[in-house]
Amino acid sequence: MASDEPVMGTILIVDDNPKIMSSLTNIVRAGGHSVRMASTGRMAVASCLAEIPDLVLLDVKLPDISGFKVCRQILAAMPLLVIPFIFISESNKISDRVKCFKAGGVDLIAKPLASCEVLARIMSHLTLSRSIRAMAECNLLLTRELRARMQAEEEAKRYKIFIDAVLDNIQDGIVACDEKGLLSLFNQAAVGLHGDNDHPMRPGCWKNGYSLYRADGVTPLQKEEMPLYRALSGQSVSNEEMVIVSRTGRARSVLANGRAMTDADGSRLGAVFSMHDITERKLADAVLLDTKQLLEMQVACINRIQSLFIADSNPENVFNTLLMEILRLTSSQYGFIAEVVQDTEKPTCLQMLAMSNLAWNGAFTGCHDVSSPSGQRFSSQRGLHVEAMISGTVVIANDPENDPRSCGLPQGHPQIHAFFGMPIKHGGKIVGVLGIANRPDGYDPTLEDFLDPVVSSCGLIMAGFQNRRTRLAAEEMVRESEQRLREIAATLAEGLYVVNGHGHITFINPMALTMLACQEEEVLGKCAHELFHNSQSNDNPLPGSSCSICNVLHDQESNPQHDEMFWRRDGSFFPVSMIASPIVRKGELHGAVVAFRDITGRKQEEEVIRQAKEMAEEASRAKSEFLTTMSHEIRTPINLVLGLTDVLLETDLTEEQRHYVETMHHSGGALLGIINDILDFSRIESCQFQLLDLAFSPRAVVEETVNLMQHSAEQKGNTLVVTLVHDVPEAILGDDGRVRQILINLIGNAIKFTDQGRVLVTVGWHAQQQEVLLFQVIDSGIGIEQSQLELLFKRFGQANASVIRRYGGTGLGLAISRQLVGLMGGEIWVESEFGRGSTFLFTLPVRRTKLSHRQICGDDADGSPTIRPLRLLMAEDFLDNQMLFQAYLKKSPHKLVIVNNGAEAVELVKEESFDLVLMDLQMPVMGGHEATRQIRQWEQKSQRSPMVIIALSAHASTSHQEESLAVGCNEHVVKPIRKRTLFSILEKYASHGR
Repeated sequence: MASDEPVMGTILIVDDNPKIMSSLTNIVRAGGHSVRMASTGRMAVASCLAEIPDLVLLDVKLPDISGFKVCRQILAAMPLLVIPFIFISESNKISDRVKCFKAGGVDLIAKPLASCEVLARIMSHLTLSRSIRAMAECNLLLTRELRARMQAEEEAKRYKIFIDAVLDNIQDGIVACDEKGLLSLFNQAAVGLHGDNDHPMRPGCWKNGYSLYRADGVTPLQKEEMPLYRALSGQSVSNEEMVIVSRTGRARSVLANGRAMTDADGSRLGAVFSMHDITERKLADAVLLDTKQLLEMQVACINRIQSLFIADSNPENVFNTLLMEILRLTSSQYGFIAEVVQDTEKPTCLQMLAMSNLAWNGAFTGCHDVSSPSGQRFSSQRGLHVEAMISGTVVIANDPENDPRSCGLPQGHPQIHAFFGMPIKHGGKIVGVLGIANRPDGYDPTLEDFLDPVVSSCGLIMAGFQNRRTRLAAEEMVRESEQRLREIAATLAEGLYVVNGHGHITFINPMALTMLACQEEEVLGKCAHELFHNSQSNDNPLPGSSCSICNVLHDQESNPQHDEMFWRRDGSFFPVSMIASPIVRKGELHGAVVAFRDITGRKQEEEVIRQAKEMAEEASRAKSEFLTTMSHEIRTPINLVLGLTDVLLETDLTEEQRHYVETMHHSGGALLGIINDILDFSRIESCQFQLLDLAFSPRAVVEETVNLMQHSAEQKGNTLVVTLVHDVPEAILGDDGRVRQILINLIGNAIKFTDQGRVLVTVGWHAQQQEVLLFQVIDSGIGIEQSQLELLFKRFGQANASVIRRYGGTGLGLAISRQLVGLMGGEIWVESEFGRGSTFLFTLPVRRTKLSHRQICGDDADGSPTIRPLRLLMAEDFLDNQMLFQAYLKKSPHKLVIVNNGAEAVELVKEESFDLVLMDLQMPVMGGHEATRQIRQWEQKSQRSPMVIIALSAHASTSHQEESLAVGCNEHVVKPIRKRTLFSILEKYASHGR
């Protein structure tokens, strides 16, 4: 844009006066500017935030907020932007202008507004604003450029430090010079080559301060031959060998490289020269050359010996040749190679494999007992010749006569003035010893490294001969084992055969051939599965995937089978018990061995046992049915006896009559207890007994049981006391009814066998077992003899006949208690002293829990129940039971309707309304279960609320109870039904409704 062109922009006019707004709009638009309008301060703020104008004409007085506040808010929201604010005011006072500038404005125009003044001020402030923005952009560019330059300088400093660190850590010497030949750079490696601490390198001419020679180290380099001169001249120096002599006179051999340095235009800036120190490498090359010659001698020796080992199987020839080679390599006069022999009964010794002939020829043959030196044994554990075997290290003795390890020489042995012994190892184990002697200059430790490859090859050859001997011995043992296996297999009473990896028979014993009725040549090499294991007993084919023998070859795991079928050649079969085991060697499957026996006799025995088992189970079922029937038949009359005695006891009776009735009542209760014990014992024995697993309070169970037994104790003149530790758990999981049954049994026995004494019930923690309660019932009764203690917990067992005659009982109570305690995970035992009383103890594992609010407060925790009269329907075919229930309800508010079978009950329920049905289960025409089922179906179909149905039965088993609940009964009540039991049920449903 040209500097003389007028500056145009977007003007935001803020004024609530329509006339002034219209006038200003026309003025601004006449000046060529764009116009945006706002009539309030908030609209102005929103407009600026939405789109930034170039200038704002702002009235000081606005209807919502002042123009000054509008300006401050906009500038606060956009602090980096330059927006000129020109205020419009009625006043032109100095104070108004001060307010304008404090609020952030740039000018103030007083009304009335002149168009030329307005346009002039708009133009001047727009121009100034754009100039300020242009200047800010220039400043920003300058700031960025300055920051980039500073960053580049910092990067250059860091790069120089990095380059210096890299150069000082390079092992090659590096020297650089400028275009005039003056040194400008050298690293620490170059300093080490050219100078030292006393004569350091200094910048200067590259020709001064050090001397360069050709590779021979004698001929100095001329100026034109020097690397830096040649590099400055444009020549290239690559891996040229030369010698540097420092100021101190130290000479170093180096490989030199040099080249010129140029800039982007190709102008020469200097040269760089690098030196790689090869002094040590040249020394090593010299040593390597000598070592190479020795190594070639070793390799040639090893190759000759290995070739001989492959071609000659005679160990004497191989080791004699090996010994001669070692003597030649070491310039030794005598020597031997011996093998370490370990016998189980004798100490470890050396057995000669080769000895130098010079040591044993002529006059020296009397030193040993055998004509051939090979095979000579040295059993002594002392001497230079065995020291290497004992210590496992190299033995060097250049003065054997005075060496403490020496044990002297046998008579006639040649003089030894130097000895070298070295253990021969294979796989980290000493397998032999090499001994050499009489080297002209003696022996030194470096000989160990020189001989190590040869001695290692000797160890391999020695191990090879040992393995050959071992293999031959093993093969002989295998042949002997196979022969013994055949002899053993021939005497086995079981069939035995072996198959290879394809299932083909490779061996079979005579018993297997006899059982299969075939000859050996008929089965060898044939598939065992196809021959005699291809079908089942019903002639159905047996696929290979189902064959146990084939699966062994596939899974490589032993597979015992106890019910298989093998087929004979004549088409008959017989049952077998067999086991197939895989033959695996070194992780590779080689086949399987199968042993089998004919189990025809065992099958017959199993059939006899099965039939006996079925007969026993049938007898057990008959016993259970008998007990169930007897329970029903006995409970029915007992129901009448106990029920009518309850009714009689509520009537006015003479003292004698009451005594008779109470006696009848007590006898009936005792008979009922005997029946319950017999049924409990029968259920436990037949595994039909189930324990509940509910939360209960052990303290409440004990206290309730003691309160229940107080009357019996008082009748015998006994004191019944209970003691519980304070930290008895509030609630545990278990069957509280069975715990109560055990306590009643034990307390009842204590009361029965104690006259005018004391019975103490205690509950506490077991001393040795954690989380285990210990219950004790202690009495001061007649006690028990020690010999009779074990009889107490046996069924139908009591201490002696006199006890039965005097105190009665069946002897089942303690047996049942013992079984119940065992089912609950505890133990029960007795401690007694005859004539002094007894203590019965049992434990109960504790599984802590919490009681529900209902269990803590009772069923009626929210208030006393409201008892209402009930309309009852009783289905009962036994007239005596009908009479009994009528007697029970005679004085109650409840109304009883009686029918004689289930069919009548179903019809009457459909016709009349009842609150509760007492349903006997065994009735003619229709039983109670079927009647209940039909009533529930009718209720569901008629969409009626289900009425309460109580099942009445003399059957007390768990299965009968579950069946009653399954058909729809609310409860299963076992006969005899006492009056208080009946009223407890009625009270329960009268209180809570249906």
